[in-house]
Amino acid sequence: GFYFVIAMKDTLSLTAGIYPDLRRHLHDTIFSRLLAEIALRLLDSNFIPAAVILKDEAHFLAATDFFNSDSKYHDDDADYNVYNLAALLGKLNSDKSNKKLNELLATKDKYLLKDVIEFLVKNGQPVKPVYIEKVAADKETRVLLYEALKTLGKQTLFPSKFLNQASFAESHAFTYSMDDNVPSAIKFIEKRTEKVDGKEMVFYLYKLSFGDPGESYLAVTGGYTSRNSLDPEVLKTGVYWTEEYNSKKLKEQFLAVINRSDE
Repeated sequence: GFYFVIAMKDTLSLTAGIYPDLRRHLHDTIFSRLLAEIALRLLDSNFIPAAVILKDEAHFLAATDFFNSDSKYHDDDADYNVYNLAALLGKLNSDKSNKKLNELLATKDKYLLKDVIEFLVKNGQPVKPVYIEKVAADKETRVLLYEALKTLGKQTLFPSKFLNQASFAESHAFTYSMDDNVPSAIKFIEKRTEKVDGKEMVFYLYKLSFGDPGESYLAVTGGYTSRNSLDPEVLKTGVYWTEEYNSKKLKEQFLAVINRSDE
């Protein structure tokens, strides 16, 4: 399946020509998820109109139900096929596809939930605040959701209690470390002002923990030159990986991060 999809996506002009033949196999649910990925690329590249895909809406709705079943989840992670199917339903923007997207709001997968909210908002559909708040409250998805809503000109839907520098700094610190490992906990240490290149900047310091019990390291988000900015104006965000967090060496570790002496 993987190589078939790659081949189809690499030759979109040819794929568009044989799409009518590919549709004949949509009764196969497994094939539906492959065609969903292909159809999504064809739509994004303007090789076929949404009206053509809409003819097979029932098949894609059925495939969404199949791959979104509890048995397809790994812990709280949805089957990756649901991501493509949800994106395709968002492109169709019909009553039935938007209804299915609304059903997907109940997903346990935080990243899928973020995407579904984005698709519904883009389609002009109402989304209950409880779902938006759930994604905004999560440190992993908070900033991603805000950026998605801002791109759509709908940032006013973002919960005000998370729309502040401290909340975004926490999210930046948490997600920065995820390239190496996902923290099990994050604890705010202090807000500190430091002069960098002759300019006063604000930094947020956190203790990131990994495992229970496990190791912990200092994370820093900054530097902010304005109290109202959500993102650092001068990027000095990082984690001090050289040694574990040590409150007695906090200033030393902090300076190492913003001066990048440990990288």
